[in-house]
Amino acid sequence: LCPPGHSDRPASFDNRACDLVYRFEQLGVPSDLDEAIKLHQDALHLHPPSHSGRSGSLNNLASGLQNRFYQWGIPS
Repeated sequence: LCPPGHSDRPASFDNRACDLVYRFEQLGVPSDLDEAIKLHQDALHLHPPSHSGRSGSLNNLASGLQNRFYQWGIPS
């Protein structure tokens, strides 16, 4: 992950989260999905509302939450 303040930090969070989602899909470890959602939330919070990467972070977070809902019925 990139250090705090680095311009690529949100992207590094999203990339790590996507890796965790992939691992969750392969191994089924619930904590992988939970950590991925947390990283997607962190990435989103680092993007100001007008940032071009914000929509991607929102989409990634929505996908993670949807995946968790489908797996366990947990809405958020």
